[in-house]
Amino acid sequence: MCLVNSSLSDLSKKFQSLRLLFSPGNSNLLWFFVIVTFSGISLSFASPESEELFSVGLSSYNNRDYHKAKDSFLQVLRKHPGEKETKDALLISIDIYLRMGEFPSAEQLIKKFQKLFPYSSQSPRIKYYTGLIHLKNHQLYDAVRMFIETVNTSTSLSIYNQAEDRIYQIVSRELLHEDELKGIIKNLKYNNRLLSGLLLGLAKKQESSHTYKAARLTYTTWLQLFPRHKAASKVKSRLRHIKNKKSVYQTILVMAPITGNFRDIGQSVTEGMLLAFGYMQKSGKSNRHFPQLNYKILDTSGDPVLAVTRLRQCIAEENIIAIIGPVMSEVSTAVAIELSAKYPDIPMITPTATTHGISKLGNNIFQTNVTTYSLAKSISDYAIKCMNMKEFAILAPNTEYGFGLAQSFSANVLNNNGKIIATEYYNPEDKDYAGHYKVIRMRKAKSDLEKAWLEKGLDPAAIPKKELATWGNDSVLSFDGLFIAAANGQEAYKVSSQAHYHKLKFQMLGSSGWHDGDIFHKGVKSALGALISVNFLVNDTARNWKSFKSGYMTKWHTEPNNVSILSYNATALLLEVIQSSANGTLISDLKSIHTFSGVRGNIVLHPEEGFNNSATILKVGHRNFEKVDVCQEMK
Repeated sequence: MCLVNSSLSDLSKKFQSLRLLFSPGNSNLLWFFVIVTFSGISLSFASPESEELFSVGLSSYNNRDYHKAKDSFLQVLRKHPGEKETKDALLISIDIYLRMGEFPSAEQLIKKFQKLFPYSSQSPRIKYYTGLIHLKNHQLYDAVRMFIETVNTSTSLSIYNQAEDRIYQIVSRELLHEDELKGIIKNLKYNNRLLSGLLLGLAKKQESSHTYKAARLTYTTWLQLFPRHKAASKVKSRLRHIKNKKSVYQTILVMAPITGNFRDIGQSVTEGMLLAFGYMQKSGKSNRHFPQLNYKILDTSGDPVLAVTRLRQCIAEENIIAIIGPVMSEVSTAVAIELSAKYPDIPMITPTATTHGISKLGNNIFQTNVTTYSLAKSISDYAIKCMNMKEFAILAPNTEYGFGLAQSFSANVLNNNGKIIATEYYNPEDKDYAGHYKVIRMRKAKSDLEKAWLEKGLDPAAIPKKELATWGNDSVLSFDGLFIAAANGQEAYKVSSQAHYHKLKFQMLGSSGWHDGDIFHKGVKSALGALISVNFLVNDTARNWKSFKSGYMTKWHTEPNNVSILSYNATALLLEVIQSSANGTLISDLKSIHTFSGVRGNIVLHPEEGFNNSATILKVGHRNFEKVDVCQEMK
């Protein structure tokens, strides 16, 4: 579901309503405590003393002498009672603590009850009590979530009604935002009365926030579910009233994994986006085509199917003008297919996806991160066109990233009449890569021996097996370049440091994974002189970078990472286009951008295919990466 960004006025309204809800004059709104009837309890007590204490506690409770009741039941619990005694003593004690306003003590007993009796038939009551504690702590959504679970599972009419009332109180005061209401509705079961009220509350909220597409959809859904309801005529009237109204907001949808295994990446994406959006708001710049910009965050959970499903819902409800994201290549591909087929007027800019070809899926799809194809093509072009290399071997991790780089590198070499003597895929978790180097050495030796036989006019197919197995064993074998497609500096160090053991001579080549400080801490000796292609430069003195880093650390109290940088760049690019658009045609405006100045170097968009084509060649020096000027043939 979409997560709405709350405005300051929304928060002010919420806190004002909370003060009213919890004011002394409205204490009945706070609780409406369950009238628990614990009379008639029949127990087999562990001892006469426990029985007496329980009897005194129950009598005191019914007489509302809660202090005395509390002392009695706590003594019962200290006497190591039986299971039934413990369960009932805990239940009544929790209720007493809540009535006395001792919420931390109640919460401790709730945890104890849940630990001792996780499958108790009294679990709905415990959920209700937990909801009351959340309510007291102003954790409204968590409170309603507990009350919903109570309604969904309770067999006690008293508890059921109390939980239902709590939900109505909170919803009627409009203390939850739209997406919290949607989450509640999604989790509600078997209660049409609540569902009707929640849907109408949601529609009212949407109408008041001028999200008319969403309000029309919610009202229509309500009429489909409750066509004979006494409020149907009023709902139809509201639908007629907003039939032709348009939202005052234009919404930028941010698609990122807020939950799931990739939530850390989602957090970085969100932080980069929010910083760029905040700068735009501070600038005060506006465009008559986009007078009221807004943003919403859609949680993809890293799941392509879930992302597309939630995207459809958001587009049905919101005036979406552009999309930042998704993050992962697989999710980006699924969303790009959906958008290009059904919503070709909505541009999508994925800030991080590296799989080449995503931007080819539609005229409205853009990739601001340098793709694996561009990275591999840049380093192979430099090797072939600027260094006159012809013969290469490839070592790559057996991952999507490794396969993409290796295949793109190999294809470009072959297209330029070069030769790949061997391509080996390794497990990134391995520590020993000797087997892979031996294969490369064996293939190189075979290639050289076959060449020698051809030069003598002999048939290479006739080479004796013994000669093939031993030829060049004591020699240093040379070829032009070894491309190691490591995913990070540590991996680059591990793989490259073992090369010199195998009597092979070559120029070491790499890609963006090498662009990592670990190279200088651990492996600079083996990596020294390696040439790599990267997606952006490291220049700590650049004005753009210093300004961005300072702003990021001020806002988030941590240093930016590559993902937050990429997210910021993509958002800043989109916002610049929105602010400068002459006709409100974002896709053609994005297509017209040739170079955009990012915080770590330029973004150069391919004019037809919409991907970032700005890979830079660096050389690994003794202490830092050195930029390499490319030859004229590459320009």
